[in-house]
Amino acid sequence: KKELLNSILNRVKGVDINPLSVLTAKVCFYLSIKPLINNDDIEIPIYLGDSANIPNKVTIGDSLCYEYTVNTKQENIQVLLPSNFVENENFFSRMSQIQAIIEAEDSELVSNKFLQNFSESDINEEIIEHIKSLSDQLVRLHKNNWDGIWIRIVTNFMLVARIKNIDIIIGNPPWIKWEFLPQAYAEKIKSLCLDRHLFSGQTYMGAISLNICALIANVTASTWLSKNGVLAFLMPQTLMTQDSYAGFRNFYSDVSSNKRMYLQKLDDWTKSGNPFVDTQEKFMTYYYSNVFVDYFNDGIPITVMKKKRGIPIANLNSKQTFFEVESSFEKSFSKAFQMDEERTGYTTFEEEYIHKKNDFSLIIGDCVYKARSGVEFTPAETYFIEPEKSLIEEGFHMFKPSTFKNAKYKSIAGLPVKLETKFIKPVIKAPEIVPFGIKENNNYCIFPYAENETKSIEVDKLIEESPSLFKYLSNNKSLIGKQSKRSLTISRGKAFYSLSKVGAYTYSPYQVTFRDNTKLSASVVSKVITPWGEEIMPICAKHCPYISKDKKGRDITEDEAYFLCGILNTPIVKDYFKFTYSTRSFSINFNIKMPLYDKNNIYHKKIMLLAREATENFANEKILSELEKNYLNLCREIED
Repeated sequence: KKELLNSILNRVKGVDINPLSVLTAKVCFYLSIKPLINNDDIEIPIYLGDSANIPNKVTIGDSLCYEYTVNTKQENIQVLLPSNFVENENFFSRMSQIQAIIEAEDSELVSNKFLQNFSESDINEEIIEHIKSLSDQLVRLHKNNWDGIWIRIVTNFMLVARIKNIDIIIGNPPWIKWEFLPQAYAEKIKSLCLDRHLFSGQTYMGAISLNICALIANVTASTWLSKNGVLAFLMPQTLMTQDSYAGFRNFYSDVSSNKRMYLQKLDDWTKSGNPFVDTQEKFMTYYYSNVFVDYFNDGIPITVMKKKRGIPIANLNSKQTFFEVESSFEKSFSKAFQMDEERTGYTTFEEEYIHKKNDFSLIIGDCVYKARSGVEFTPAETYFIEPEKSLIEEGFHMFKPSTFKNAKYKSIAGLPVKLETKFIKPVIKAPEIVPFGIKENNNYCIFPYAENETKSIEVDKLIEESPSLFKYLSNNKSLIGKQSKRSLTISRGKAFYSLSKVGAYTYSPYQVTFRDNTKLSASVVSKVITPWGEEIMPICAKHCPYISKDKKGRDITEDEAYFLCGILNTPIVKDYFKFTYSTRSFSINFNIKMPLYDKNNIYHKKIMLLAREATENFANEKILSELEKNYLNLCREIED
């Protein structure tokens, strides 16, 4: 029993940053090993610590030390202790003795007790100064009634540093996006992400972002795993696809030596019925190790777990082991490949599509056109309006604010309001985009920008030209001000009603828009005749990115718009997006072949004409088949 107990205590460790989780885990751990305990004095190896920010190893003189900063509301505690002391089996009990001495409020006694526990080889002038400073700080906190048992907290955070040579790391780390982290904490760990090359390096669409679980996976695997160890984490599906995880997918465990870890396999739980009831985030189990995987040729095997119909998720959650619920799931298999040497994201093929991998590889290539994100109308409840009835008075119309089922805020003006039409335009929303067309709709927006201007109209001019519209916006000023700091920072103009994602590209005469989520569909943007009789080019809103220029800034022609529309609606391109991106968000940084339109090229012209026909009539199977045939021939021509 003694031998088994010691084996468990030495081999099984746990870490969590939440004190209640640590306490719960310790109780569970204790109950599990209780039959093996016989009046033994044991340390349960469940530690309070931050898996994303493990103590650093630093050399002070000839002494190897662990360095860490514990953040408190009062002041930060800078801790530096020799590794020999931290890794000693009596470290916990010795730190408890120091905690008791702090009660005497004598920093010299505390400092001396620290140094008594260090070996002579670990003591030098710099370490003595660090220990004196730490002792003074701990005593000062105690005198100010801000003790907070910091020695115990320091001990727990330092104990995390002792973990090493672990064969299996399992966990469900927090799924918190970078922008939702506390600002001070985000700044604290930013350098870690940069050092480990975890950021994507891309700044469009806010792609210089991350989920904290990606950092935890990288840090724990790099620091704790043994040479042949395996990390198995539950993490969001989007880590496989989104551009913001481009750096993470390289998974450098040691950047200086280009040492990487590789994704060995996946368990796909996206169809498992949302077992984490409070979140609808789709997730997978990721298995990493040091064994090399050829992502391009061999791919990553995926086991897809789909919950059978009619089985309540609560019933499954009440069970303790997967063995008890395994029969409630249907299993299927797929494979993920990296298709593009310029992109780390994966394309996932179901079994019946794997034989078409070469066709999908064929369409990967350069795109000479620049897709832009749609304008952000925040809050939508204020800027999106619907025409109600016309008025005799020229230049005016009655409008009502659009309503949204899950709206966070409500516009101040709930009733129809009389507004000038000068700064009101039709708007395209994603649900209305279908292949080769826009559904009939009544969507309009307030767009407070003069024609071809990239900065919002100034307040005094808006008051002069559209006083009723200014009054409406002014009444909603507090609501507009509740948008995120990021949205306010990137808004185009000084006025409080300024919008973001507005540029010269917004006013190009020819555009092709597409959905950036759910299901790829593209349409050429055409002018709309408004209820007040004007013919106006619509504005593409968020989730309706569009192409209006090539990468050199030249406006596309009408024929080019149809050419691009044809490519984006080609079945193999739609399937590529379906297999490559989360349905919640497609990348608009295209990595498919979209060459500069050449009216003399037979394939270019055929694709353009087919897209025109589909727009004017209907995209039947024959047209779609011809589109794919001509697009693949074009791709082969480029390859040759």
